[in-house]
Amino acid sequence: MIADFWDGRSFTRVDDEPDGRVAIEGYDGELCVHRTTYNRATAVLIGEALIRAAEEGQ
Repeated sequence: MIADFWDGRSFTRVDDEPDGRVAIEGYDGELCVHRTTYNRATAVLIGEALIRAAEEGQ
């Protein structure tokens, strides 16, 4: 796992895939409601946006 972003009810998980891609999963509680894989460059951009949004939300 690379990172988890938790908002108190749901969370987004960023995780390495065995083939070098990165999976981004969205959870509502413990239920995975969304999962998409991206190449590493795209995932870095998405991760930076998630971090920025989390910092602004605090």
